[in-house]
Amino acid sequence: MNATPAMALCRQIANGTKHLTLDPSRTKLDVLPSIGREYHPAGWPGKRAGTNEEYFILIEEPSTGEVQRFDLQNLSDECVEAWTGFLRNEHLLV
Repeated sequence: MNATPAMALCRQIANGTKHLTLDPSRTKLDVLPSIGREYHPAGWPGKRAGTNEEYFILIEEPSTGEVQRFDLQNLSDECVEAWTGFLRNEHLLV
């Protein structure tokens, strides 16, 4: 699950929401992500067609205080791609 940053983050989100606590020894991330949603006027430039909201994840880097923002749909796409690659490498998916 730590092979890609996207998978590590998805694991953190899944375990954090399921257990409401995390075992730091089992993940590369040592902070809980914050999940957010923004609303935009219809037709806002650069936003997905047909929606006026955007979901995202915020992660603060503990050592620097820098906050990273991840688009939730892009993150989920990266996770599906990583899982597909893993399954193909293990000959579990044609």
